[in-house]
Amino acid sequence: MAWPDIDTATSVTISGQGTRKQTEIDEDRIKLGDGYSQGAPRGINSEPRTWNVTKQVTKAEESSLDAFLRGRQGQPFTWTPPMADGDSGTVQVRCRLWTFNYFKGVIARFQGTFEEDFTTPA
Repeated sequence: MAWPDIDTATSVTISGQGTRKQTEIDEDRIKLGDGYSQGAPRGINSEPRTWNVTKQVTKAEESSLDAFLRGRQGQPFTWTPPMADGDSGTVQVRCRLWTFNYFKGVIARFQGTFEEDFTTPA
């Protein structure tokens, strides 16, 4: 069973505005003599991507988005990232860290970290 897409589940589109993608290679490294080291990728999914997302949201969008992420409790869901660098389609991510910064009590800025997840949803 697929997890609902965050864009439709919350009625809040989280794409484009202020999104930064980061890729970090997950590897095992061994140090050899004279400071030399050699690495090898850890597992078949050794290049997980992370998106740092920033978006200005209304009070209603904030409530919906917060409820959606709290309801997932760090479990994976599908999301469509911006296609700035040729990525296309949806990816499975989890969000375990997000914040809302408030401006004059009416407008909030959402900031969240979406981490690519390779597990199979239940």
